Amino acid sequence: VLATNQHALILRSDTSNTGSGTMDQQNVNALTSSKSVVSGAYAFGGLGADTTFKPVSLVGRFVADGAGNVPAGANIVDLNDNGTVTKADTTLSGTYTFDPTFPGTGRGILTVNSTATQPRTFAFYAVSTGQLHLIETDHNGYFAGDAYSAAAGPFSASNLASGPYVFSVGGNSTSGAYAATGLFTSDGAGNMTSGAFDANNAGTLQS
Repeated sequence: VLATNQHALILRSDTSNTGSGTMDQQNVNALTSSKSVVSGAYAFGGLGADTTFKPVSLVGRFVADGAGNVPAGANIVDLNDNGTVTKADTTLSGTYTFDPTFPGTGRGILTVNSTATQPRTFAFYAVSTGQLHLIETDHNGYFAGDAYSAAAGPFSASNLASGPYVFSVGGNSTSGAYAATGLFTSDGAGNMTSGAFDANNAGTLQS
């Protein structure tokens, strides 16, 4: 489904597997082999499974130096591996490079390691200097997600501007597949003043 002439939502529609995602037009300025394309702070997140095929979700922030490194010190990651949660791990570091085998495609390799994640290798595709699509390519898990340019900070409650927000989430609960969507209103001072919520927890509906 086209959202704009540069962004679409896609759904796998055969009978072999299930899947959904997004499709984005690449910015030609990101289709170089220069490591400076990936530079600054990025917020990232996604879903997948661990080596025993239990659900995993991962979210965090890393800072790339524009020269192929993700130095330790300014990075943070949170991990939920089938209900075992690791919070605010600041040991993340790594390296990245563009793939010389496929020049001009925006494809690169990101390798990271932390106490929470252990060693992970991802293929990434640059949509622009501000967005990367990620997929895990090692045997330590099965993860897919996105990374987006992030503000440098510091942050406070006022960074979430006042006004209405809509959201959606999906994953797994102890009962099975889980999905939810809703809205809330932020007062710009760290409080949610109103909202609505709908959830489907393995077939049990909540509104």
